[in-house]
Amino acid sequence: MPDMLTVEVVETGPSRGSGTGGATKPAFLAGGVRVLVPEYITTGERIVIRTETMEFNRRATD
Repeated sequence: MPDMLTVEVVETGPSRGSGTGGATKPAFLAGGVRVLVPEYITTGERIVIRTETMEFNRRATD
């Protein structure tokens, strides 16, 4: 399995703050996996996660 994987966020709640200060919120990915993402990430975005820890790494650029 690759170290990084690009996936789509299929569900996440609205942002509760300004998106600064490292605040996170839960997001569900295609396949039902739940990860914590920064508040600025929205449903439909593609993100890169670390497969070993299943943690958010960055927004996808492709």
